[in-house]
Amino acid sequence: MLTSMSAAQAAERSSELAIFTSRMTGENRLPLVITGPAGFGKTTVVTAFEDLARTHNWRVISETASKGAYSRLTGTYLPALWDSLQDSSGSSSEKNFETLCLTEQLEMLLDALEELGAGLLITFDDFQKSSVKELKELFVFAEKTRETNQPLQIVVAGRPTDMRDVLAQSKASYLNAGERVDLCPFNREQTEAAFKEAYVRSNRNLASDALAMMCAVTKGHPHMVRLLSKFLLDSCVHPPTEHEIEQGAKVATEVLDSTVFEPMLAEFSAGDCAFLEAMSVDDGPSKMSDIAARLGKNPQYAGVYRNRLVEAHIIRAASYGKVTFAIPHLREYLRRKAEQPSDFDF
Repeated sequence: MLTSMSAAQAAERSSELAIFTSRMTGENRLPLVITGPAGFGKTTVVTAFEDLARTHNWRVISETASKGAYSRLTGTYLPALWDSLQDSSGSSSEKNFETLCLTEQLEMLLDALEELGAGLLITFDDFQKSSVKELKELFVFAEKTRETNQPLQIVVAGRPTDMRDVLAQSKASYLNAGERVDLCPFNREQTEAAFKEAYVRSNRNLASDALAMMCAVTKGHPHMVRLLSKFLLDSCVHPPTEHEIEQGAKVATEVLDSTVFEPMLAEFSAGDCAFLEAMSVDDGPSKMSDIAARLGKNPQYAGVYRNRLVEAHIIRAASYGKVTFAIPHLREYLRRKAEQPSDFDF
């Protein structure tokens, strides 16, 4: 059975969970590469995958791919897993497991797990370009297991620009062959499912008009959906009223601004931010010619920033010559910022 976090995630990301579920019973050993902007639930999806693997008796190693990941795998995680298998079977090995290289450790572990009808899932959250070289031995070994069909699954998650840099490296050929899962904002059905699941798990009622309003104010932003759910469930003992939803949306927006949008824009260049500010003037899709005029630059120059922001999944093409925001509420955040003294000098 899935944990409560995974149950909620199943309501929101059922298609992503279906992709991973098929791997538990099939022979797909390609890596799974998850991308999405900050606040779109990459970590939550990875956690749901881990919980799902455990329900199939797979062992799970969860890493952040920060510096020292190789040493942690060979010196801590894999030896601990090996010891647990030895303890449960009552057997022992003459080899000193900790002195073996990563490849040898994995070979022994997978042989033992296969005998148990189990497997090994290794996940890497917040994956960075610097991790590819350090984990090259793991990826080379994992690529070989595709031919032998040994029970090993690798999942990596990161922001679109980080994963673009990762996949551009020659050492990342194994990851390049992987299956991509690009997380998007929730559609209306997913948003409704997320709110309904949160209320069902709390044994609370939710009226249809309140649900419609909650969907409207969150606009499908995954993190805001969770923030509003938490606020309303914590502060309202009865079905939420229109006023309470408005108050919850205000609080959720403030948290979204400070924890997602501010840190995200702080990593962008002044040119990126100026481009986004120029877009925020429009209520809908923006013409590239209008953006260039607002920036006081030629269309070719504006096009450079367009391409950068599309690659980062911050904006997307709307129609020929037009772009629009790919992240709900970002337009409104930029408008609020524009009312303050500008931090962006272009």
